[in-house]
This record gives sequence, C-alpha cells and structure tokens, in this order.
Amino acid sequence: MLPFNNVTNTIESPKQLEIGKVIRYCLICGDKSTGFHYGVLTCEGCKGFFRRSHDKEYQCRYKTPCVITMENRNVCKACRLKKCREVGMNKQCLSLQPANTPPIDAIQQDKLEFEWNSQQVHRLHTQTYGYSIDRMRLIKIKDFELKNNLQTLQHFINEINSDITSFVFFLKTVPLLKEMTPEDKSILLKRHAFSVYLVRTAPGYTDNGFLFKNGGLIAWQKFYDVYGELGIKMNTIATKIREMNFTDVEIGVFVMLIMLQPIPMEDVIFQNVTLLTETYTRLSKTLNYQLDTRDPANRLFIKIQGLLGEINAINHLHKQSLDLIKTNSHSLSIPSLFADVFSLPDTVLNDQSVE
Repeated sequence: MLPFNNVTNTIESPKQLEIGKVIRYCLICGDKSTGFHYGVLTCEGCKGFFRRSHDKEYQCRYKTPCVITMENRNVCKACRLKKCREVGMNKQCLSLQPANTPPIDAIQQDKLEFEWNSQQVHRLHTQTYGYSIDRMRLIKIKDFELKNNLQTLQHFINEINSDITSFVFFLKTVPLLKEMTPEDKSILLKRHAFSVYLVRTAPGYTDNGFLFKNGGLIAWQKFYDVYGELGIKMNTIATKIREMNFTDVEIGVFVMLIMLQPIPMEDVIFQNVTLLTETYTRLSKTLNYQLDTRDPANRLFIKIQGLLGEINAINHLHKQSLDLIKTNSHSLSIPSLFADVFSLPDTVLNDQSVE
C-alpha cells in the first residue's frame, strides 16, 4: 500500500499552530489577523495599506472587481481599498487604538466575518465543483453505454478519484484551513472522503438516473446493480439535499462542516483538536448565517444537523462496500490516490491515469 503521505504531499505545509491558540483572519485578504485595526479585524499588511491609502483614490485596471486574497492583495490597490471600506475600516479611527480592542458593533463584525468566510469558500469551491449551478445549466445529457457492472464500477472509481483530486486542491487553498497541518487534513479527508463526494454530487441524482458531470446518464437499475442497498440510501440522502435547494456557497460550507466534524478522543494521532473544534464552530455559524437570509426560522439548519448522522452512516456503509473492489481488483484500474484515501491494500493498486 502507498504511504498515506501520498495525500499529505498534495497539501502544502503551513506553519504548525500552537495547540489551543484561536486563529481569526483578516476580513480583507484572509491572512492571519493581528487584531482589530480601524474598527475591523485585519492583518498587519492591510492595516498598513489602509493607513497609507485611506485618503487616496485608485482606479481598477480590470473589467471585473478583483477578488482580494493574501497572494494577490498587492495587485489592485483600488479593489483592496474598496474592500477595506466595504467591511467598515474607518479613517476616523486613525488615532491610536489598542490592537485587540473590539469594535463598537461586535454583531456587525461577526456578520462581516461570516460573509468573508462565505466568499472565500464560494470562490474556491466553485473552481473545483463539477455540479455548480452554472455548470448544471450547461450540461448536455447523453446516454451512457456501460456494458457490465465492472465497467460501471470502474467509471465510478475514476469519478470519485477525480472529485477527490479537485477537493484536495480546495483543501490546499481555502484560507480557513491554512493553519491546519497537512497530516490533520489527510486524516479528515480519509475519514470523510465518501461523504464529501456524496454531497458534492447530490445534484447528479436525477429522476431518471445518476448524471455524471460530463453529461452521461446512467439508469438507476445499473446504479443499484453496483451499489445495492447503499445506492438506494445514497439516492435517498441526495434527494433530501437537492430538495433543500442549496446555493453553491451553502454546499461548499456544508461539505467543510462534514469534513471538520469532531473526532473521537481516542484518535490521538490527530494533532490539533482545538483548532478543529474552533473551525467547525466558525463554519457552523457561517452556514447558519447564510441560511438565515432565506430561512429565519432555522428549519434548514436543523435539517442539516439531522442529515449529518445519515451521511455518516452511509460513509460507514461505503467502507464495507469496498470489498467489491478488492474482490475484482484484477479487472480494475485503481488510481493511487483512491487506494490511499480508502485504505485499499497494495494488491489492488494499479496507478494508471484517471480519465
């Protein structure tokens, strides 16, 4: 079997976080914040930029508004300054202010942070999401000829591997997880990979069959021939998710919540449980904030909490169903990432390129 650092090595290593330290992020660019500056939670870089630029006027050279991140924050001064003003940085606060003094309206500050979290998740999630609302509108449905169950199983292996590969890129780049070690990310990915795949592909569970992101449609009977009872449960859960009419950003945050669920205390190999719990809480509040705009009664958020248990149960059933892959390994091509994430033995590994 490949060493698990096959997954770890695809995730860039950040500096290790001190256990128990709570990290909050700059509302402008997503870098680690150093406190409240000019009324807003920011990093030192954006604090200095606003101090120098608060009374200037810049022109954006691009046709669309620039997304400000830690990597590109120096590219467009106009959009960076605009973002500073939008989140509430105030030139009237230029007098010396203790770095960690909270602003007068802490509730509004929390809302700004939730909105920033949502924007960052949305931006990176849609880049790696084959079933986004825009992509679903463009999909052209076509019949998909798979001669037997093994071909169907092989295609799903390739699809799952492709989705995991895309999701790993998301894990590498989303600012909310940049303080988490690659080892901890790998543990979480391995624990929840199938759940993540199920939720991300929920729009593909149509009335007529499962819709692959390339437009291929497989009839439900063929789907059930491969997945059996697990397939029926997958369809049931995916239908519940579709009926909740999630936006792309809500799906992105929900997927992160699934992955960041608290782990058993006996899992001592996990390095920073405190950071995991803190991030899960922040994302839970972010999702609640997002849903509150269309469901003030919190009914959707309550439903989501109930769905987590059902999704976890399906994740467990999928681990049992991997026996089908092991039994037919001589007839299948198993990508190394897929084998690593799902802990398949060396005997099933065939590291051919994924379609």
